[in-house]
Amino acid sequence: GGAEGPNCVAIGNILENDLVPKAMIDGFMEKPAAHLADRLLRALAAGLVCRSLGISLSPIELVFVTAVINLGVVIPSSPGFIGTYQWLAVQSLAALDVATREQALAFSLALHAAWYVPTTLIGGIAVLFRVARRRSGVTSASGTRGYDRPRA
Repeated sequence: GGAEGPNCVAIGNILENDLVPKAMIDGFMEKPAAHLADRLLRALAAGLVCRSLGISLSPIELVFVTAVINLGVVIPSSPGFIGTYQWLAVQSLAALDVATREQALAFSLALHAAWYVPTTLIGGIAVLFRVARRRSGVTSASGTRGYDRPRA
């Protein structure tokens, strides 16, 4: 089956049912501004994690796995997508029959950590710098200090 959307298409012949391509289009349309390079880098990261665990995937299979995992961000879930992310990663690898259950779980945890930990650390550091800047009285471009701004 297949589906089309603005600037995207989803096809597949190894999918569980005909609703999957439509769901893939919906997932793509949730972030239509996301750059193709970002999507390909996520697939590359998945490939590196797979390789480190002895899981062999073709480039098409990598794109499939990352597309399925990225659909998880559309589903309401816990903060950080914990649980949903792992389930989708394990199920996508199971659909391809390329890894043991333990390898698939290890893949999901390692890939999740590969993007979640650096993003969280960088965000935390940015917040600390902003707080330190405000406390030191550094003025913003508007000429006011962050804590002098009127509250709404």
